[in-house]
Amino acid sequence: MFIDQKKCDGCRDCLEACPYGVPQINSSQGYFSGETLPFEKNPASYRVQINDKASKCTLCAHRIDQGEEPACVTACPSEAMVFGDLDDPNSAIRAKLWQSKQLLAEQGTRPKVSYIAPNNIFKPTEQRVLDNPKMG
Repeated sequence: MFIDQKKCDGCRDCLEACPYGVPQINSSQGYFSGETLPFEKNPASYRVQINDKASKCTLCAHRIDQGEEPACVTACPSEAMVFGDLDDPNSAIRAKLWQSKQLLAEQGTRPKVSYIAPNNIFKPTEQRVLDNPKMG
C-alpha cells in the first residue's frame, strides 16, 4: 500500500496504526547536514519525499515500472535479497518462497515481504515488533 502524500495531513495516525512501525514522517533536513548526496542532486531520478508528510518504502515502484529491481536488491553485495513475480512459477523468488515466513501474517496484515530465518530468530523478532513496532 502506498501513502498518498497529497492527501497526507501529517497527523501521524498511520505511524501509530502500522504494526510494523514502517511509515515515517519526512524531515526537512537532508541526510547529512550541509552535504548534498548524489541522488539528491538529481531529484527527478527518484521519488521526492515531501517534508512533514508520511512515507514508507515502495520497493522502488518507479524502478519496477521500468522493469528494474528495487535498489536494495540490486545493491546488496551478498545477494541476500530476492525480488520477482510471485505469479511466475519459474521466478527466482518462487524457488525460495517455500523456505520463507512473513512477519505477523497471522495478524491479518497481508505482508508482501517474506524472510528466510530460523525459528529461533524469527519468533523473537516477531515478538519484538509486537512489543515495540518502532524498533522493527
